[in-house]
Amino acid sequence: FEDPKEKEAFKAKYGYDLAVPTTYAQLRDIAEFFHRPDQKRYGIAIYTDNSYDAMAMGVESAIFSYGGDLGDYATYKVDGITNSKEAAAGLDMYKELYKFTP
Repeated sequence: FEDPKEKEAFKAKYGYDLAVPTTYAQLRDIAEFFHRPDQKRYGIAIYTDNSYDAMAMGVESAIFSYGGDLGDYATYKVDGITNSKEAAAGLDMYKELYKFTP
């Protein structure tokens, strides 16, 4: 984030200054920009494994950040909530970030 050449190249590609991300869209751009697998550099590392908690905790943050939810906790309804536009957008962004992992 300090290298002037990297900062210049980032701004040329994305149209804004390289800085600590405040949105998932900015995080995605930064992950893509620094993803250089030919140099064994990856844009992002996401903690995950094949256990329920490892997957659920990461994706929940993305879903909640996009205004989605996992269901109605009072009625246990999930249809129209878990698959809402907001929840789907959060899941799509989370899946997008995986393109830039090791």
